[in-house]
Amino acid sequence: MSTIHKPVITSWANNKTFNTAVLSSMLLILSACGGGTETVQNPFLDGSSIDDLYTGPAARDQAVRDFQDSVWIGLVAENRCGQCHDSDGGQIAFVNELNVNDAYDAAIGYINTNDPASSDLVTKVDGGHNCWEQFASVCADTIENMIANMAGVGDNTMAKVIQLTAPAVKDPGQSRNFPDTASDNGANSFANTVWPLLTVNCSNCHYEEGVSRQQSPFFANPDSADSSYEFAKPKINIDTPSLSSLVQRLEGGHQCWSGPANCANDAATMEAAITQFASAITPTTIDINLVTSKALNLIDDGIVASGGSRHEADTIALYEFKTGAGDTAFDTSGVEPAMNLTLVGSVEWLGAYGLDFTGGRAQADTFNSQKLNDFVQSTGKYSIEAWVIPANVTQEDTNIIGYAPNFSLSQTLYNYNFFNLTDADPNLNTFLSTEDAGEILQSSLQHVVVTYDTVSGRQVFVNGEKMNVTDPIPGATSVANWQSSFAFVMGDSTNGDQTWIGKIRMAAIHSEVLTDAQVQQNFEAGVGQKYYLLFSISDQLSDPNCITTAGDHNCYIQFQVSQFDDFSYLFENPTFISLDSSWVPTNGFNIQSIRIGVNGREAINGQSFANLNATVDSGSYTASGQILSSSGAVIAL
Repeated sequence: MSTIHKPVITSWANNKTFNTAVLSSMLLILSACGGGTETVQNPFLDGSSIDDLYTGPAARDQAVRDFQDSVWIGLVAENRCGQCHDSDGGQIAFVNELNVNDAYDAAIGYINTNDPASSDLVTKVDGGHNCWEQFASVCADTIENMIANMAGVGDNTMAKVIQLTAPAVKDPGQSRNFPDTASDNGANSFANTVWPLLTVNCSNCHYEEGVSRQQSPFFANPDSADSSYEFAKPKINIDTPSLSSLVQRLEGGHQCWSGPANCANDAATMEAAITQFASAITPTTIDINLVTSKALNLIDDGIVASGGSRHEADTIALYEFKTGAGDTAFDTSGVEPAMNLTLVGSVEWLGAYGLDFTGGRAQADTFNSQKLNDFVQSTGKYSIEAWVIPANVTQEDTNIIGYAPNFSLSQTLYNYNFFNLTDADPNLNTFLSTEDAGEILQSSLQHVVVTYDTVSGRQVFVNGEKMNVTDPIPGATSVANWQSSFAFVMGDSTNGDQTWIGKIRMAAIHSEVLTDAQVQQNFEAGVGQKYYLLFSISDQLSDPNCITTAGDHNCYIQFQVSQFDDFSYLFENPTFISLDSSWVPTNGFNIQSIRIGVNGREAINGQSFANLNATVDSGSYTASGQILSSSGAVIAL
C-alpha cells in the first residue's frame, strides 16, 4: 500500500477558477455582452402548423422530422440563423428553408445528440456568434435544449446525463492575485491603467447610468474605480493579458472605439493597459513542501453539473436564471415561442442562479404565454416544477407561479396550494393544499412539483416526496375551459394583489405528468451553478494505469463545486475516480490532508478536508469512484 504523506492541495483562482494539489492563477471568462436581434414569435399560435410554414419536400424519415420540429423551426427565422444559413446565404445551410432534408444533412455533423452541450451549433453561439438574445449563454442553452428535444422526442425516459471528460493537463505555477483595491500599485494600478480606457470608451453601455443602454457588467463606472474594478476582474486575465475578455471582445469587433477598421489597434491598446497593470503584481509562489495536483480553470475545465441527470422530456418552459443580470429572465427550453419574463418592480438576481422577489414580479406577455394553453389543451396534463425559498411562513394567498386563471402554485402560511381550472371547478373554488399539521412549507430551499392529469387529478411533491393529500376534485375532469389570453407570472399576480416574498432558483413547466421516479430524479439532481472539477493526481500515484503510454491522465480527485452565496463557493463530495471504467485499485493507497488553494496560496478559511485520511481500495471503489469525505468546504470568492 502506497501513501501520500504530504497534503494534496486543491486550488482555484480569480472568483471561479480552481486547481487541485497545485496552485495556478486562472480567470473565469463570463459570457460576453452582445447585441442581437429581437426574438422571433412562434408562427403557430394562430392555429397553423409547421406544415403550413414549410412547403418544401416532406421529411424523409422520423429523424429528419424530429430535427425539423425541434431545431429547424427554432432557428430558421431571418433574425436567428436563417439570414446566413438558409438556401442562399452562402454559409452551411443547416436551416435550408426550401428542403428540410438538405438542412438536416448539413446540420447533423454539427449536432451531438448524446451530449447536446458539446454540439458545434451550441459552442459556436456560446462563443458569441450571432446570438439573437442579449446574452450568448441564453442562445447556447436554448439550442442545447432544442437538440435535447430532438434527441428525445417521444422518449419519456430522456434525461440529461453528465459526461466526465479529462481536462487539459496544466502544471500550476506562480500565480498573480488581484490587488485589494483599484488604486494599489500607484501608477500601475487598475485605476491608472485600465479604468481610464473603460470609462472613456465603454461607459455608454457598461455604466449603470449609461446613455445608450445599461449593460451589465458595469466595469466602466466613471464615478468609482473600485466599483468598476470588481466588475472588471472576471474580464481580465492577469497571467495572460491577451486572453482577457476585454481584449478578445475588441479583437472580435465589439464596439471598437476607433471604428470597425481599427479593432486590432483598440485591442492592442487594451492589452497594453492590462499588461502594465498585471506586470506590477508580484506573483505568488507555491510552497515547495506541498504535494500538488494539476491546475484547473472553472469555465474552461469545469464540467457543468447543474441540471445533470434531470428528466427534461416534454419541458415546454425552462428558467435556470443563469444570466444574473438585466431585466429579462429567459426561457431556454428550446420550445418556441420563448416565454421570456420581464422583471417588474422589486426583483433582484441571485449570484448562484435565481431571482429574489421582494415585492415585484417576473411576467411573460400574453402572446407567448399562450403556448402553455396550447400544449396543455393538447395533452390534457402538465407539471409545474420549481426550486423555491419562501422568505417566511406568515404569507397568505401569495402567488409563487401562476397562469391565472388556469393554474397557480401559491403559499398560505405553512402550505403550498395548487389551483387548476377544470370543467368541474370553473370558479377555482377548490385548491389542493399540503397538510396543515405537516407544516410542509418552510423558509428553506425546497423542490416543489405539482402535477395534473385526468386520471390522477392533482398531486403535490415536496423534496422528492409525494404528499399524502387527495384531490377533492374527482378525476376525468377536463381543462377544455382554460383561457389563452392571460400572462404567465412569478412572484405575484398580474394585477399585483398576491405579492409573494421569496426566491426562485429554477422553474419548469412540463406538458406531461412527472412520475414519482422522475420527481425524485430531478430532486436529486439539485439546482444552481454547479460544476464537477477533476483535479489530476495521476503523477502522484505509482499505479501505471494513472498515466497511459500516450501521456493521458486517468486518476483524479473530483469535487462538486457550487456558488454557496454571493460571497463564497462550496466544495463538496471529494471523490477519487479513474476515467478508465475497467480499472480497479488492486493496490490500495491513502489520500490525506486535502487543502484548497487560491491563486498559489492556501485559502485562509474553510479547510474542512485538512484532516481527511481515506484509503482507496477495491472494497470501496466503484465505477463512479470512491467518495473520500461527506463534508463540505466553504471558500471565499
